[in-house]
Amino acid sequence: MNRKNYDTITDDEVFNQFLKLFPKTKSKKRTVLSQKDINKFNRVWKKEFISKRGRYKKEFFDTKKEAEYKNCLYVIFTKHWDKEDGFQLNMKTTGKLIEKSFVTVSRMITVFLKTGIIVRCHNYMAGKQTYFYHKNTVLFNHLFKGISNEYYEWIINNKNNLNDDINNNSNVFINTKTKTENKTTTEKKKRGRKPKTYKPDYDLLSKIEKEFLPIIDKLNKNQHKRLQINFGLRFNDRGNFTGRSSSFFCYTLNENKSNYDSSMIPRSEFLYDLGLSNYKQTYDIKSEIPRTTILCNTGIWKPDNYDFYLDVVNNSSPLEVTRQRIKELYMRFNFDTGSDKELFNHFKRSRVFYLRHEYGLSFKDTYKLFDLRLENDEEYNFNDWVLLKNEINRIQGKSWGNLIFWWSSLIQIKTIQTVSKETGIRIYNVYDGFYSPKEITKNYLIEVVKRSADYIYKKYIKNTKYPY
Repeated sequence: MNRKNYDTITDDEVFNQFLKLFPKTKSKKRTVLSQKDINKFNRVWKKEFISKRGRYKKEFFDTKKEAEYKNCLYVIFTKHWDKEDGFQLNMKTTGKLIEKSFVTVSRMITVFLKTGIIVRCHNYMAGKQTYFYHKNTVLFNHLFKGISNEYYEWIINNKNNLNDDINNNSNVFINTKTKTENKTTTEKKKRGRKPKTYKPDYDLLSKIEKEFLPIIDKLNKNQHKRLQINFGLRFNDRGNFTGRSSSFFCYTLNENKSNYDSSMIPRSEFLYDLGLSNYKQTYDIKSEIPRTTILCNTGIWKPDNYDFYLDVVNNSSPLEVTRQRIKELYMRFNFDTGSDKELFNHFKRSRVFYLRHEYGLSFKDTYKLFDLRLENDEEYNFNDWVLLKNEINRIQGKSWGNLIFWWSSLIQIKTIQTVSKETGIRIYNVYDGFYSPKEITKNYLIEVVKRSADYIYKKYIKNTKYPY
């Protein structure tokens, strides 16, 4: 089978080809539930909740734990729409609905996979957390239909077909625990630090989205699905913009970087398989996020030879810092929220986790190591932290939070559109890196990116209210 066309062939077509090669083979595709599936589920399910307790290690069945797993299972079967190619499991959202951590939900998913009630079908985005799944609805109905559960009543009253898309009705998933929450917990939540107020101009952003959607449709026309751009406005529960324009190409492996992940497709192999072996990285926007932040605050797109991180290094005396260290710290400075002291504690905790992993120490010993490194000026203290943070804010201006990814995405899309109009050649991007054949030169792309940035600023950013 030709590898290039593999993604366009459905499972049924593959099976039909198999039957042609081996005509004596009988199809074993089941349309009814087998006793074998039920026995497998019961065996794995019951084993998961049997625990030993007490002096004599007496076995008992943990009904509370089983109820929590059932809650998670009901959320998965009602919240997610099982499309033809499967569905992605958002563990973070699922965890919020049942008030469990990401790690706990991940552990639950592993058990569900062992029981066969959900099936992992493929890994679309090439990253470890982007698997696609299918539901075993026949098994679910047989085992859980009629059993009382906090989500079950909604299932019966609203939908019998669990594969229907009900994402728009997610407000019905209100955990009953919130109703019986004790006063102490409620009071603690009220006394906690208020999140930073975020008020983006939703009307303007929606207008921009409507203007760009036809452009995206035109760019995606006749393109392989793995090169098509995913684009759209998305906001989290606090109203903050989240996400950026991307494609499957963005999740391929850059062989030139050291963070090798064997689960990802090498970029050169990906391009070769799609018949684009002549495409190479022609241009990469240097320090794109701070550069775009400066554009939002001043209206100036810095020259290509400008290096934001080196600018911070050169103005951070008397501290001895490196470009790589500033680059690592920038995202925390720019996107983390809280007071200076809280931000420093977040940074310290992340450094301790890194050192603990690197040296294999306990947390207690790692904190001692961190303090020792502080004494030898190998780590930043609180005053150093504040100095660097203030220097970054002085150079780039105020932070636009996650909304900066929206503006950078518009610049990238406008660049691709302009090149396509002027040359007739479709180029592709991995965020701030542009891939093209040799006919498209680096100097040409630098000039087009600047034009696109100026266009986006004058038409959209200039008229946008600062969101904080």
